[in-house]
Order: sequence, then structure tokens, then C-alpha cells
Amino acid sequence: MKGTRKQKIVRTPLLDSLGEISSKYPREEKILITPDYRLGQQVLQSLVRSGTPWMNFRMAAASALASDIAEERIVSSGLRRVSGPGILAIIDDLFRELFFAGELRYFERHETNTGMNHALTGAIMELRTKGIRADNIKEKAFVSPDKARDIRLLLSGYEKYLEEKKLIDKAGLTMLAAECLVGYVPVPGRKYIIFSRYYMSGLERQFIERLAGPGLMVLEDGQVFGLKGPKGMWQGKGKTGKIKSVTDAERLMWTYAPEKAPDPAGDGTIELFSAIGFRNEIREIFRRIIGAEIPGDDVEIVYTDPVVYVREIFCLCEKLKIPATFSEGIPGHTRSPFRAIRGFLDWIRDDFTEMPLRRMLEGEDILPGTPAGSEIDGPRLGHLLRLSGVGWGRERYARVLEKRAAEYAKRAREPIDDEDLDLREVYERDARDMTALKALCEALLELVPAPDSEGEVSLRELCDGCIKFLKENTIARGAQDEAFVSDAAARISAIGQYGAEKVDLAKGVEKITGTVSTIKVGSSGPRPGHVHVSHYKHGGRTGRPFTFVVGLDEFRFPGRALQDPILLDIEREKIDSDMEMSTDAQRKNVYDMASMLSGLRGKVTASYSAFDVKDERKVFPSSLMLQIYRLREGKPSADYEDMLRGLGRPLSTTSISENALPLDLTEWWICRLASDEVVK
Repeated sequence: MKGTRKQKIVRTPLLDSLGEISSKYPREEKILITPDYRLGQQVLQSLVRSGTPWMNFRMAAASALASDIAEERIVSSGLRRVSGPGILAIIDDLFRELFFAGELRYFERHETNTGMNHALTGAIMELRTKGIRADNIKEKAFVSPDKARDIRLLLSGYEKYLEEKKLIDKAGLTMLAAECLVGYVPVPGRKYIIFSRYYMSGLERQFIERLAGPGLMVLEDGQVFGLKGPKGMWQGKGKTGKIKSVTDAERLMWTYAPEKAPDPAGDGTIELFSAIGFRNEIREIFRRIIGAEIPGDDVEIVYTDPVVYVREIFCLCEKLKIPATFSEGIPGHTRSPFRAIRGFLDWIRDDFTEMPLRRMLEGEDILPGTPAGSEIDGPRLGHLLRLSGVGWGRERYARVLEKRAAEYAKRAREPIDDEDLDLREVYERDARDMTALKALCEALLELVPAPDSEGEVSLRELCDGCIKFLKENTIARGAQDEAFVSDAAARISAIGQYGAEKVDLAKGVEKITGTVSTIKVGSSGPRPGHVHVSHYKHGGRTGRPFTFVVGLDEFRFPGRALQDPILLDIEREKIDSDMEMSTDAQRKNVYDMASMLSGLRGKVTASYSAFDVKDERKVFPSSLMLQIYRLREGKPSADYEDMLRGLGRPLSTTSISENALPLDLTEWWICRLASDEVVK
């Protein structure tokens, strides 16, 4: 890809709307309400780069605005914020307490695990966001009176815990801020600007409406024809009159109403393709970028499935030395400190079996515990651990390793022929290194509290030990590793602070493992010279002229309409008709994608994986691919067969044209072996 130069930004509907507000109210204070600071910063930077200056803007999330309003009350009441891992720990302990006390009826057979805890926490938080307290829970709203009773017990226990500990969560903060706004008169001239797809309902929406008053202005992310806006969306004015479209990409606002769209321009600004497997799909994108010599900072890749596509894009960019930024970060499991803490937790969980510890040492994910410059390294200690025969068991490490060190020392002292003097040095080194391994293992074992007679440990001591391991034993090889250590330490600290005093060792390990496994690092807005990678929920706002939308198969988009495992749709309807149903979540996915596509300009390429290599089965495209095909071709009645014929054969490494540049040596060899010129 080409080097640095002035970045090209195309004018999108979002930038046009924001530019109009900036020009109309240049001196007024303008607050851009954004779900993420980086997103707001990204949009404002794109606005400047597109040629529109701005002033008197500041960014704030809804929770930050609520905190500003309620700050005096929070300080005077001595309240402390609790969120994320802390809330999960509180709900988990409340459920366990009720479960083992025999208080639960509906959930009596459902001992909590990580998945159950996340589902329960989500349900409790959603009820609180709607302003529903424990005494508002009505039996007739639930499929079972016992279920209503259990939910009431959990919610009541959570409310009491927050009150006793003087804690406040996001819902409580919003509620407190709304109370502070009683009799409040909005600041004259101040404008509050919010993205149309910054979904809000319940207490949060009421707070924003009361705070902003007539100064609330909605930024239309991308106008969509043929779809109704989902629940919680902010309604903008939209464009009136006849809308002109110059390119096919500009016609994407009619994706779900192709019969009403203007005639196709046939300018090639919409491209579609399929590939054999998601890896080939990603590789084809980079072939097109490199083949067309497109500068990296002219490209945005928008994905549907973060689990598969972020990892693959990150690994390929690392391999090809292509700079890339990721709006939601990359999975923490790609970092060395994650492998270390996960190995440490697996080591504890599996009764200190030597394999997890050996893998940490051989992978050089932990410090060997020897002085800098020492010849003893992790792989060397891992090799000795494998030979030691420790096996498993906490009590075996000191005894077995000391015995092995003594054996090597004894061999070194035995008479040796002159020609075997080198062997003496080997034994001496083995004894010395085995002693160092013993010291390292003892230090690691000291970090883990010993279970009492009932098999329980202090959760806080376990968390403190894990934090100490992260800070003193892991190896941080860069800013992202350091960010992981910092985030993981903060999350583990919250578990220790808000969790139960005593837990079963295995359950404590499960809690910590669950929270560190969800960490992402390296989240960033777009940068010059970098390909930008984002999720479709928040992507497409960079104003870059080349956008690739990946993962548009039937399984990844729009996703399945699955009911919440705790609060069923029939219960949600009775509790509060404004609550999101399972079908609402799917509709929101479809609308978010359609709105994102509508706001794109330049060239748009959509793709999907037509074959699951792992399961060896065909995969069909999402209905969205068919809609885009219909729009591009100007054929509203086209079916899947028409589209598949139009796309041609799914692309793979062997289908690279002779003029295309293989991305790496592997591709070059595959192309050579698959060509007709190779002698069979």
C-alpha cells in the first residue's frame, strides 16, 4: 500500500448534518452525546479533514452527563461507583447465598456459572434501567409466581447491598441525576447533539430529554427507506423532498426498498463477492487493496462477527506488516500476559498439574525468576519441570524438585574420568537450575491461599495473589500487554472487593477466568496510514472512500432471534412494553446495518464466506446480500439463484489471477501448484 500523504475524506450524510449544525451555531456551546469518546473524536476529526472547521464542541456519554449533574449529591452522600466486574461479583454472591440457604424456588436447580451469572446480571440491570424496583415486581407478569419471587429476592438483595455499602451503579446514578433535575431549566442556547442510533429508553432517555429540553438535536446516522426505526432510536427530521443520488453507493439508503430506488448508475461503486472460508474472504480484501494501490488510511473494514474476523484481520496485518487500528480493540488472548494468567489459573484449577506451568515457561510468558542476564531461561526451566516427574499436587513441588536437585548435585560430586569433565559441569548446572525452578514454584505457590477444612479460600487473598502474579511474573512486551495487565488487575481487584469473603477455590478461579477472558486491548480510532477495522454497529463513520463489509452470511447476520434466558418476551411485555423483545434485537441489527450502509460514500464492497472449511459444508448468504444485489442490478424481484450466478464462483487462493500479487510465500506456492503448468 502507498505511504503517507494527505488523507482523503469523503462527505457523508453524517458529516453533512454535523457540518450544518456547526455552521448554524458556531458560537453556541455544543455537547456531542456519544456512547464512546473515541467515536465522537473520530467524527469530529473527520469533519475537519473533510473541510469543515468547528468550535465549541465537547463530547460526553450519558453517564458522564449524569455524573456531572449528581456530583454534589454523590460526594455529600459518600457514594462510590460500581460497574462491570464488581456488579457481576455482587449478583453472583447474592445468588449463591440464596441458593445454598434454600431460599430459591424457581432457580433452585440452577446453580450459577459464568453464563448464568451474566444472564442474571443483565436481567437485573435492565429492570433497574427501566426504573423497576423490587417492590414493583408483580407475580402476574411472570410465567411462575416462584420466578417472580426469586427475581424479587435478587433485586431486593442487590438494592440493599448497594445501600449498605454506599455504592451506586449506572441506573442509580441516572436516577439520582434525574432527581437533581427537578425544577431544572435547560441552559439557553446550549445544544445537545445525539446520534440517532444511540439507543436509549427508560430512565436514561428521560434524563437526556429533561436535561437538553428544546436544545436536543438528532444526528441522522444514515436514512433508511423500507424499514421502521427500532425501539429506543432517536428520530431525526430526515431529508424531505426528492433525494438525488449520483452513484450506486449513494443508493444504498434504498437497500430495503429497491423498487423505489433511482435507476442504477452502473459506476462500480458497489461490488459483491463470496469466498471459500472467512480467511480467503479477508485475504481477497487485502489483495484488492494492494492490487489497486489503495492507501491504508483510505480503507475501513466493517465486520459482523468480532470473534472470527478481528482475530483473522489482526493476525494477517501482523504477518504482512500492514498498520491497522481496531475500534473495539483486539482480543486479550492474543497477548502474552493473558496466556500467563490463564495458565496460572488453569494450574490452580487442575490441582497444580505441571503442564500449564510448563507451557508458560516454554512459551516465555512468565519471568523465570532468575537475575537479569542469567543463562537460565523459561524454556530451560520448562524442560527441567517436564523431566522432574512432579506430576500434580501442591505439596509435591518442593519435595520432588529438592530431591531432583540433590540427585544432580550428588552426581556432580561423584568421581569422574578426566575425559568426562564436561559431564560434571552439566550435572552442576542441572542442580543449580533445578534449585532455581524450585524457588520459582515455591514463590508461585505462595500466591495461592491454601483451602481450609471445607475447601474454601479467601476470595480477596486469591485475587491479590493473581494481581501480584500479573504485575511481578508476567512479561509485558509493549503498550498492549501493559494495558491488559492494568485492565485485568482492575477487574480482579473489583471481584475481590465486592465478592464473598470465602469461596470454593475452583469457583474463585472460575470467576477470575471469566472476567479476564473478556478483556480487549488496543482499541483505537482511525489513524493516518492505518487501515481501520470496526463493527457495523459503530462503523462506517470515518468518511473513508473505500469500505469493505465482511461476514454477510446467514449465520453471522442478522443473527438469530433468541429469547433472553431470564426474562422471556411474554414477561417483558407485561413488565414494561418498552423493554426489548427477542425480535427487537434482530430488527435493531438489520436497521443498524442498513443505516450504516446508507451513510457510506465512495466505493462499497460486501462479501461473505460461502463455505465453512471446518465443518465442510456450504454456507448461504444473508438476505442483506440479496437486497444489495437487487439494488445494484436494479432488479427488485431477483432471487438467490440470480445473485449466486451473478457473483460467480467463490474466491480462494487458487483462484488468484495471474496478474494478482500473492500476499505471501504460501499463496505463491499454492498458486504454482494449482496452475496448469505444474507437472502432475
